[in-house]
Amino acid sequence: MALPLARLLLATATLGAGYLAYGLHAEVRRLSAGAESRAQAESTWQKETQQTLSRIENEITRMRIEQRVGGQGPQALMQMLRTHAEALSNARTTGPDFVYSQDQMRAVLRAFASLGEDGYEKLAERFEGLDPAKHFDEMRWILEALVESAPDQGKQLAVKVLLGSVKPNPRMRWTAADLLLRTDKPLAQSTLRHVLLTETSRGLDPNRAAVHGTSVMDPAAVAASGFFNFVIHYLRSEDPQAEETLLQVLARPQQDIATLQETIEALGNLRSARAQHRIEELYLKPPGAQQNPLFLNKCLDALVAIRGKACKPWLQQQLAAAEHELVVQHIDRLLQEIDGKKPIAPAGAATPGDGK
Repeated sequence: MALPLARLLLATATLGAGYLAYGLHAEVRRLSAGAESRAQAESTWQKETQQTLSRIENEITRMRIEQRVGGQGPQALMQMLRTHAEALSNARTTGPDFVYSQDQMRAVLRAFASLGEDGYEKLAERFEGLDPAKHFDEMRWILEALVESAPDQGKQLAVKVLLGSVKPNPRMRWTAADLLLRTDKPLAQSTLRHVLLTETSRGLDPNRAAVHGTSVMDPAAVAASGFFNFVIHYLRSEDPQAEETLLQVLARPQQDIATLQETIEALGNLRSARAQHRIEELYLKPPGAQQNPLFLNKCLDALVAIRGKACKPWLQQQLAAAEHELVVQHIDRLLQEIDGKKPIAPAGAATPGDGK
């Protein structure tokens, strides 16, 4: 009789302990959920408070500017914007005038943020009436102010400028790229990727453009001598699709040398094994059959970055065949690095004989 009773007591105690443990676990979960909820509420409150303070600061800034220029609304702010856009374009970047105008321009942008969409219409009207070839300095700041006034509308306008469909001008396109990189990196990624996949320094590639839904481009938008800047901006976007995009840029036969150099250096930094055969082909048969030592050395650096020590036999072959003295010196240095006689420089680093 005692044995069954002992078993019953043991089972009861075990069951009770189980219920107690479950209850404690549920209480811990409840308290944790409460703490997490309170943390989220506090974070939301802090964010809303910061937004409120920013709006108040922007409003006060706008009122001070209006008092200073003796006017009100968008027209008064645009007057200040024009004044300091001109000053920033003329002042030395290290001088006190530049610093002062830069601070004033930041204040103007905050003031436009306080106006919101009320300021957007006047800014857009002014932007539409200007010529980027003559009024670039003012237009670049108006574009900034448009994004401050109405972020969604402003960024969509910046996309059109970057694509060259609005105010076609290479400098305006690079300005729009920089603006999007600071305000909406995913949007900058997709737009710059589109540019690289559909254009070259010669303009729109009809076959590729048709695939991506683009049919025409204003000749004024073509970046004939600076297309490589789109590659530089694109790399800043840190696009997860960068390797695939750059491989397509590299494969296009009509690319200019500067664009190829930036692309080759980037693929070397990415250690893209898929790029090595095309880079080797470009080294052996460079564009225009020109023995440009800077371009050839970029190819060599990228191949060493991708292949590592396995590149040594190929480099030895090229050392015997190289025609330009700077290329000979560069190959010799790379071989020394591979043999451990010199520290290996990262791909793209400036070295003696690179021509940088």
